[in-house]
Amino acid sequence: MIPGLGRFVPAARQAGLIVAVGNGGRIATSETGSSWTTRTSGTSNDLFDVFNSGTKYIAVGEGGTILSSSDAVTWTTETSGTSTNLAGVTWNGTKWFASAGTSVLESSDGVSWSSVALSGGYTGVKFAPNGSSVVLGTGGDDVQFYNGSSWSRWDTPAGFVSRGAAYGGGYYVLVGGAGKVQRSSNGTSWAFETFGSTSGVNGVCWSGTQFVAVGTLLARTSPDGATWTGRTTAGSDDMKHVCWTGSQFVAVGYRSVSAAAIQTSPDGITWSSQTAGFSEQLNSVCV
Repeated sequence: MIPGLGRFVPAARQAGLIVAVGNGGRIATSETGSSWTTRTSGTSNDLFDVFNSGTKYIAVGEGGTILSSSDAVTWTTETSGTSTNLAGVTWNGTKWFASAGTSVLESSDGVSWSSVALSGGYTGVKFAPNGSSVVLGTGGDDVQFYNGSSWSRWDTPAGFVSRGAAYGGGYYVLVGGAGKVQRSSNGTSWAFETFGSTSGVNGVCWSGTQFVAVGTLLARTSPDGATWTGRTTAGSDDMKHVCWTGSQFVAVGYRSVSAAAIQTSPDGITWSSQTAGFSEQLNSVCV
């Protein structure tokens, strides 16, 4: 299982739906964040990430699984050309990207995919798009940066394993294990920031005014990715990912072996627990 991450909100929301994906091919949608409907994914493979371009949803996961949908209700299996687990997916305005180990899959339509090898040797995890540019956090001491035409490798401070990524307020932010956070204004020069917790951080997103990071029994907010304030969550959940819908934050993960975890917040400060109605762990959520 691969922990979740965060990213920016697409310019357009389709059908007003919040979409969450998780283990066992679980896909669920909600209009409010409090009542969820299960959708047929057509796969039993774990799904690790989902993203909405504004006209299409793409979900990726175990064994090279790629699913596409125009409405988040009906899903189609696409051919990825790989059996490598796909940990993350994003859209930069003209092209889809899926992280595939030490390679990135690229597609202009979400249907036909090609593989691009990355230098450095670390496994790619989650993406942070900023216009045509994209940062890909990795499982090692570097990031991959896409400048709109090609990928390049850049060092990050040692001792960091990325789990989530986001862009907002002029900064890229990567979050990872043991309460570690890194920030960059250009995607190539990185520095640690003080997070104020040693718990694992799995996901981060930007609302337009603040970052919200979630993880193991935690939620923290920041106006700039550098100064973080601890918040009280609604329970002892291990949250894997968080997104901003335009009116609330939605965080997903797992609560126990018998319940998925979903929490919502209007401001990142006050959190409420929601009922998923199923047991599979959720790994990602988007609008």
